[in-house]
Amino acid sequence: MGIQKRLKLFIGCVGFMLLLAGCGAQEETGPIKIGLLQSYTGPAGLFGEPTENAAQLAIDEINAAGGVLGRQLELVTGDDETNPQKANEVADRLVNQENVDIVIGMHSSASREAALPIIEAADKLYLYTPTYEGGACAENLFNLGEVPNQQIQAAIPYLMEEFGGTTWYLIGNDYVWPRTSNEAAEAIIEAAGGTVIGEVYVPLGTAEFSSEITQIQDADPDHILQTLVGGDGIAFQKQLFDFGVTEDTQVLTLLLEEFSGLALGEAAEGVRSVFAYFNNLETGNNSAFIDSYRAAYGDEAPPMTSLSESVYEAIQLFAIGAENAGSLETAELVQGMSDISYDGPRGPVTLSGTSRHLDQHIYLGEINASGQFEIINDFGVIESGENCN
Repeated sequence: MGIQKRLKLFIGCVGFMLLLAGCGAQEETGPIKIGLLQSYTGPAGLFGEPTENAAQLAIDEINAAGGVLGRQLELVTGDDETNPQKANEVADRLVNQENVDIVIGMHSSASREAALPIIEAADKLYLYTPTYEGGACAENLFNLGEVPNQQIQAAIPYLMEEFGGTTWYLIGNDYVWPRTSNEAAEAIIEAAGGTVIGEVYVPLGTAEFSSEITQIQDADPDHILQTLVGGDGIAFQKQLFDFGVTEDTQVLTLLLEEFSGLALGEAAEGVRSVFAYFNNLETGNNSAFIDSYRAAYGDEAPPMTSLSESVYEAIQLFAIGAENAGSLETAELVQGMSDISYDGPRGPVTLSGTSRHLDQHIYLGEINASGQFEIINDFGVIESGENCN
């Protein structure tokens, strides 16, 4: 081979290697994709808009500050339609077609169980954010929502002591979160000197509760523990009010938040919920958070709730964990996210590497006549009590 041909071959090889290097550099400096798997439709669909707003707000703030590992974040969304089978399909699209780097889930526990095997098989980090029944452990999973040890254990003995009454009726949707939460509630009620005198479950998407409310009236409980999702919970509360039950019976919910409270109208007054966040928390961080949210989405945007704020927090915690890890490799991310703290809108939280859950402040709120929650008790920081070691 002549010198000229060898020179052309050498230049061609160098060019090809530079092209490959350029492609690699482009991949490394491209956006980090955050997959948000949540409900935009179905009974939990009312949570969709404020949750996506919260996610995008966190991403915009992080990007404005330089991103994560020198890269910008990009949001990719998917709707599970409040349906576990759909959650499985959407999870597959997010991790195997959209190639997201992590998945944030704000959906039912049934959808989590359907999506988790897909996300595990793709070796992606999974941050599950809403209140749930506890006990979910997997190598790549962190749970950021309130668990029964934080919600029920705090609120039930307090309500019985402060407002009286010992009998409880439990109503929820028929899947793992309500059933498992109510198992925990029954033990807590009995330990506090109370009695569960009735329990009923309805399918997701139930809109008519006359027969269930008749059963509740016949039982005449002092308290109702309500674990219905989204539109189901709103429909139940309105009908409970129309039947006159709320005049003599107190209602504690584990999922009814500010957006739902506004939808209830006069049926909301006196209903209580227990969460780690309410949008009127009087903290400097929360004031700044709400101001930023209103500046970005306007005064008419749906209010922030514990459900949506937890997604904002998840993205902030991911940013801390990724910087600690110096990598997006899942095993390294898991280490980077273990035992980290973040002082955000709800106050300081700690993500335990042993429990894979958050230790967080817990509050009891009561809805007033204008549909806003007033915080009536601060339980302080409560550890999750979970163990995923």
